[in-house]
Amino acid sequence: MLSLLIPTMLLTAQSAPRSVTLTWSDNQAAVRHSIYRATGLCAGAPAFGLLASGIVPDAFTDSTVQPGNYCYQVTTVNPLAVPTESAPSNAVLAVVPPVTPPPPPTCPVSDSVTWQPVAFTSQTMPFTVLYTATPSAVATDAVLGLSNGAATDYPSMAAIVRFAPSGNIDVRNGAAYAANVAFPYAPGINYHVRLVVDPSKHLYDAYVTAPTGPEIKIASAFAFRSEQAGALALNSWSIHSNTPTSGSITVCNFVVGIAPPPPPPPLPTITGYTCVGGSCTVNLSGPAPTGGMIVTVSLASGAATATLPVAILAGSRTGSFQIR
Repeated sequence: MLSLLIPTMLLTAQSAPRSVTLTWSDNQAAVRHSIYRATGLCAGAPAFGLLASGIVPDAFTDSTVQPGNYCYQVTTVNPLAVPTESAPSNAVLAVVPPVTPPPPPTCPVSDSVTWQPVAFTSQTMPFTVLYTATPSAVATDAVLGLSNGAATDYPSMAAIVRFAPSGNIDVRNGAAYAANVAFPYAPGINYHVRLVVDPSKHLYDAYVTAPTGPEIKIASAFAFRSEQAGALALNSWSIHSNTPTSGSITVCNFVVGIAPPPPPPPLPTITGYTCVGGSCTVNLSGPAPTGGMIVTVSLASGAATATLPVAILAGSRTGSFQIR
């Protein structure tokens, strides 16, 4: 009568992100092995279930795992022995780590199949975007767009800069692409793009700089794409080519930052004053002050001079004073 020896578990190994390899020792000839697995830790009373049977070599790879903990045991099986199956081996714990997605390429290249979304910190206040784009062809048709969530199509994007088939760089403005200034591009040239985006107003400006030229503002206060007119936050960017033959753009050095505050509006200036009797009116040029202001009027009479503060009300370009 044959008696079966209990196999000794020697090793558990993580051989791939979603697999566990088991090895054990068993010097008995003409035997098979059965693999038992329980989900969770080995402590307590794991609920083992048969995972595989008829295993000949002293090794087995479990490719059906997901990230988490698993407990394994192995038995020896021989139909000629009594009993035909040995007691289980020692229990061994395997920890399957989460699968970490690969980082996005440093300089992704657009194609017509994928959108290659890359997440960034959600922006709800005015912010800037800087990147370098290099078109591959004279009549490229490829875009970089910002979206709320990963873009899966063109309507998912709110703010979009396109290297257009016309040979110019244009920008999405509501329902169509446009540009305040025609900006032609050439293949293989690096163009620096700067966007100033205000999600709260659903507007953005776009600037482009060629290697040997000044920064040009090609879009001023353009509206988010019509389908994204209500987007109040942006947190992802994507690139895409329209067709397999429409060329591509390579994007490098994508950076998100805080937009600088807008410059203060120019102050109104005094153009003169007129008097009727003792009542005088100061006249101003330029924008009317939104919060009111005080201007100083200098008066001369012979060798004597005097200065008077004059209040200008909010939204007005005139102020009054009295001469006695």
